[in-house]
Amino acid sequence: MAGNKVELNYEFTQAVVHNDVKKAVKFIQKQKNIDKKDVAHYTFLMEAAVWDRPDILQALLHAGADPNLQNKSSHTALMLAAMRGHTESVKVLINAGAKLDIQDYNGHTALKWAKIHSYTETFNLLSAAHLKQNTQRTLSAVSRLKGSHPRLKRRK
Repeated sequence: MAGNKVELNYEFTQAVVHNDVKKAVKFIQKQKNIDKKDVAHYTFLMEAAVWDRPDILQALLHAGADPNLQNKSSHTALMLAAMRGHTESVKVLINAGAKLDIQDYNGHTALKWAKIHSYTETFNLLSAAHLKQNTQRTLSAVSRLKGSHPRLKRRK
């Protein structure tokens, strides 16, 4: 069983390393568990994020890969992409609904990793996503308050 797992990861890793989208998609289509983890708890999505393969990330996400799973170091695919400055991969993961506020074992988020490594473009993208998310939460909270608070209700 363990031999199969290594072989499957090897086949996928080779497709990712060589950016062979066709081969990666063929591999993805054969998977029963797209969120399978290796011994370090890396998923196929994390592997594609590390190698900055946005097209392969898209294929994995389309197949149902969970962008919020964490490896043994509690890193998500978003963190792994951010700590390497892979802006296009970060964009794909954000658009797929990757959570921005997940923290690793050090309490770092993807935003913090981009800042630590001085990846300005990645940091700016994550900052804008955080701002948008926080603005939406605030507007949603205000909207709920307006509906329940007599002084904040709209006057007719």
